[in-house]
Amino acid sequence: MKPLKSKAFIYGLLFTFIIAVISLLGSKLPFLDKIGALTIAILIAILYRHFKGYPEAYRSGIAFSSKRLLKLAIILYGLK
Repeated sequence: MKPLKSKAFIYGLLFTFIIAVISLLGSKLPFLDKIGALTIAILIAILYRHFKGYPEAYRSGIAFSSKRLLKLAIILYGLK
């Protein structure tokens, strides 16, 4: 990987990590505690993409998170 592409990949992962942390904190709120952090993260991502759009440079990290990590999260969530 080129250094610029790997840096953008890391920033894309960091971007999705920030959304995950926000959703985890949001799932502690009384009116959102029944929904769950994974559902809140998906809703935040949908709303963010609709209103703001994702930064193009971060697309590789975001795509990795949405394809690979989301599948893993859903599998682990099912085991819960």
